[in-house]
Amino acid sequence: MPILKALLAVLGLAPAVALIAAEWFWPGDLLVFFLPWLAFGAYALFAAMLVLGWRLPAATAAVLLIVCAGLVGSAWRTPPAGEPAGRPFRVTTFNTLVGNAHPETIGTFLRAELPDVVALQETFGPFKEAVVASLRDVYPYSSAGTAVEESDIEILSRHPIMELTFAATERVGRTAYRVMRAVLDVDDMRVAFYAVHAPTPRFGAADWEARNRILADVGVAARRDALMMPVIVAGDFNTPSWSPHLRRLLDTGNLTDTSGRLLPSATRLVDREGLPLSFGAPVDHILVSSDVHWTPVRLGPALGSDHLPVTADLVLASPLR
Repeated sequence: MPILKALLAVLGLAPAVALIAAEWFWPGDLLVFFLPWLAFGAYALFAAMLVLGWRLPAATAAVLLIVCAGLVGSAWRTPPAGEPAGRPFRVTTFNTLVGNAHPETIGTFLRAELPDVVALQETFGPFKEAVVASLRDVYPYSSAGTAVEESDIEILSRHPIMELTFAATERVGRTAYRVMRAVLDVDDMRVAFYAVHAPTPRFGAADWEARNRILADVGVAARRDALMMPVIVAGDFNTPSWSPHLRRLLDTGNLTDTSGRLLPSATRLVDREGLPLSFGAPVDHILVSSDVHWTPVRLGPALGSDHLPVTADLVLASPLR
């Protein structure tokens, strides 16, 4: 029995320590992806240990629960109060998934939502061409056919694109991950729009480090642009809402995550037998600078991907500076 108590104590304490060290410890940052489920497990373990009267395992489970609650609370932001004056501006981001065979469903969805600008990830070849061609009457401006086309990212815009560059690039093996930066002309207002597809850290520490460097670069670039114009950063960050690396990006770029919920819904779902349908993590985000009013994002329907589309309704409240 003492051995069992010790094992249960370790079961609570070890993940708590790993989560605290997540900024520097790759396995700890991977645990952050499962934070709500860890919190649920910690609560169940705490309650069971209290019933059994096993104080040490109950104490370590309580520590894990407190750490989880602290990470959740540190990431939670509520929308700005009041009704702002300015231009409504809708943004959608969607990782379409390599191998998606249904470009028509994406076109139908975007025609119904009519976002002002769209960031698509994992779009290649004929699939990309089909999506762009089917929406050209709605989105006359895009990154297709430009000098920065060689990427899995596609930007579709209802507004003229004045500048288009890569803001950051990281290579992991033979794969290049990029951040595309577009400056949009929105009714004579310049808006910096970043489309992100960061490496996933689940394949190894090298991918994790590359992802962290990309997020850091985006924070620096966004902060520089925010001195001159509103900034919007959208895409698949492969980083959950509670990661210290997302928090560092937000702090560096003076940005806010528009999820707006204490426990954001998963945007990438893991379809495995025996797992709940909602099992996954919120890794697709829309971030905004301080001069952009926002309401919480909403998730779209399944469109043939393991990600769900994410849409935010914003208000560009600041004039051109």
